[in-house]
Amino acid sequence: MNASSDIDTSLKSRLAHELKSYAVISLYLFVCFSVLLIYEASQSPSANVSLLTLGTAVIKSLVIGKFILIGEALKPGTRVVARTLLHRIAWRSLGLLSVLVLLKLLEEMVIGLAHGMELSAIIGELRNTTWLEMLAPVLLMLLILIPLMMAIELNSALGAGGLKGLLLR
Repeated sequence: MNASSDIDTSLKSRLAHELKSYAVISLYLFVCFSVLLIYEASQSPSANVSLLTLGTAVIKSLVIGKFILIGEALKPGTRVVARTLLHRIAWRSLGLLSVLVLLKLLEEMVIGLAHGMELSAIIGELRNTTWLEMLAPVLLMLLILIPLMMAIELNSALGAGGLKGLLLR
């Protein structure tokens, strides 16, 4: 084998790993978002869960799943010296949450600009949001990220395929 085919094989295996991670993360997010939609619908007699709202959950899952992969590539929270697995999970969750918040703000700006809004108007809308309206989705995302980071860190601690073997055997 030559160096070119080694690089191609390595690139293909890395791409396959990234796509598998993306699929697993997006599926996990879809389940979380769907459960939240169903819960919301159960609390309001006028609300219902339709294919359109589930479609929205799919799109959100795919977008935030990609954001998580981007965030993971940045490795937030990994530079902090964590003495225990619990500390590592907490720091990684908080680090990734901060990346997701920044990417979400960037997304809101891009969407606003795409709809013809000026940047000052977009920032004005963000400023008019109450602290509770900002805090609730951030805390919700943190609650979703903690089990995800726990699974990633446990898999890393147990070695390649360790978590899968532990769960499926």
